[in-house]
Amino acid sequence: MRITHENVKSEFLTDDLNGLISRHHDLLQSYQDAWDKVRAPSLRRVFDSVVRGHERAIESLSGVVQAHHDDVSSGPDMGAVPARMRVIFGKLLSDGAVVRAMLNNEQKLLRMYTATINTMVYLPEFEQVLLDNRLDTQKRVARLELVIGLDG
Repeated sequence: MRITHENVKSEFLTDDLNGLISRHHDLLQSYQDAWDKVRAPSLRRVFDSVVRGHERAIESLSGVVQAHHDDVSSGPDMGAVPARMRVIFGKLLSDGAVVRAMLNNEQKLLRMYTATINTMVYLPEFEQVLLDNRLDTQKRVARLELVIGLDG
């Protein structure tokens, strides 16, 4: 059976979107922890830019959820704990370890986007927002990989 607007409940789909929103909130908290832990001003500038990307993603996903008359996730869930712990423990080693922890977190988000897109392939109004946000996540991953490469 082909999935279309007519035979898919929007609540099922908005649950997935709210999961992504919560993950973005998780990462925002992790970046705040990371920003407080790193010493290099250049890393803080990278983190500031990345935070703005997460804020844009939350806004775009929230708009889709609200358009379907569903409640929007307003903050992180328990998923923030492991992400934040990686940052905190990473700081015990170096700025590079903090960046690697953030890269790991972004890669997990990228996998979440891919899985969600694969389940919503026939729903264009959801799909474009997801594709745009996944592309932004891929860019953040590439940027963090570049930072790690420069760090040695």
